[in-house]
Amino acid sequence: MLHALSCAPAEIVVVDNAPSDTRTQAVVQEFAGVVYIREPREGLDIARNTGIRAAHCPVVTFVDDDVVVHPMLLYRVWETFQDPTTAAMTGLIIALSLQTEAQLIFEQCWSFNRGYVDKVYTPGYVRAATSQVSQVGDIGAGANMAFRKSIFEEVGYFHELLDVGAAGCSGDAEIWHRILLRGHFIRYVPRAIAYHEHRRDIAGLKRQLYYYMRGHVVAALIQHKQHPQADYSRYLYLRLPKYYAHLIKAGLPFFRFRSQTLWSELKGIVSGFAFYYWKQNRMPKL
Repeated sequence: MLHALSCAPAEIVVVDNAPSDTRTQAVVQEFAGVVYIREPREGLDIARNTGIRAAHCPVVTFVDDDVVVHPMLLYRVWETFQDPTTAAMTGLIIALSLQTEAQLIFEQCWSFNRGYVDKVYTPGYVRAATSQVSQVGDIGAGANMAFRKSIFEEVGYFHELLDVGAAGCSGDAEIWHRILLRGHFIRYVPRAIAYHEHRRDIAGLKRQLYYYMRGHVVAALIQHKQHPQADYSRYLYLRLPKYYAHLIKAGLPFFRFRSQTLWSELKGIVSGFAFYYWKQNRMPKL
């Protein structure tokens, strides 16, 4: 798939994260020039950091194993980074299929699609957030993003505690927050397109959203420590509970469609607070 892109990648690095067999390695060996790395430590951000360290190109593009990329994706990445002010970028993510209830719920309520208009996120997006928390998650999604490799030397790598198996997720939003705080620009380019395969069953969606909310809370607490002038405490302790109280009331009495996942989300929120306060003394300085 990546070899067939209109703008061919200079290098392809496949990080096999905590594999239980050698199937991925066998597939990679069928393609000449692809670098295979086995990363035994489980975690998406651990795998991302391993890939960054192995990459030699000045721009690093990330795609997940559950996406299909548009043939012009890397051309759009190359085009965007011609602007020297671009430190990072995200692209449009479209649902690959909408055949099940779980996929419909995710696309309607949690979609990765950030619209069809170019956007530029400046340092003011987070620095000016004193009365309202900056929604860095609105910048994009980690399944389709790229970075100037040099930015990691300045702001640090992905926060490895924001992983499934650890905090949960939100490593992408947390690093965007750091990049903006350091005075750099991030661009959203809807012409850079990837297609995401959403979870097909409700059980898988519930697990996904549990970790989403767990990671969301931990990332918000980390961002509060980085930028205490922002209103993260009010958001986490007032606005977020108020929002979920509204969702619970709206879901009564049957808790159908979107309401099916509320209990998993709430458990994720509570778990996120517990995880952060348990690990805060071991949080790396970034």
